[in-house]
Amino acid sequence: MSVGCVAACTDTFQANLNKNALGATRDVNADTEAECQAACVYKSFVDCPAFEFNDLLGECWLHSEVPSSLGDSPGVTHFTRVPCVPGGETDFHPSHFRKRSSCNFIKDRSTYLQSGFMLSQSSNLFVTSACTDTFELNENQNGGGANQESGTSTESACKSVCLSRPYSQCAAYEFNSDNNECWIHSTKPDRLNSAQGINHYARIRCSSGGRYLS
Repeated sequence: MSVGCVAACTDTFQANLNKNALGATRDVNADTEAECQAACVYKSFVDCPAFEFNDLLGECWLHSEVPSSLGDSPGVTHFTRVPCVPGGETDFHPSHFRKRSSCNFIKDRSTYLQSGFMLSQSSNLFVTSACTDTFELNENQNGGGANQESGTSTESACKSVCLSRPYSQCAAYEFNSDNNECWIHSTKPDRLNSAQGINHYARIRCSSGGRYLS
């Protein structure tokens, strides 16, 4: 089956917050969400159609089969892998996946169904994209329980340190502009106090967005 005019692309993931499934195997070499995703992408879709990351424990779990169902699990995010279709947007032909340009057949539809490519019972393709956590700014406020991050003297560097860690290790950060100090919160403070010259940044978990292609 020729695919000579089809360009390469990268698989994406659909995030399901506070969800997990049985049957996963822990990857002890991955202790951040980014490393966990990379470990899954390194494998083929058949060998890793989904992964989960436990923010509370910093644990990575890889699925070798498509889970039949998801259950509630606070602090755990389940990521469903969405294989990319080279060449851009796709839609369903009655028996095959085609490029919209009809340049070449991409995959046999039954193969995608057997591999769990289709989500739920929908006949549409759900396309997702990667996303990055954001922060809510609380000016002139701080919270108790933070640890100072030595060697970090700018607000942008403090933010980068927080984003480099899983949510379980950095739920918020603060930057003191008077003495250029960075403070990291491993958990979300119960309350904030007035603190002139200090800005508190509460981390907001992103959820990969997406859309259906008909």
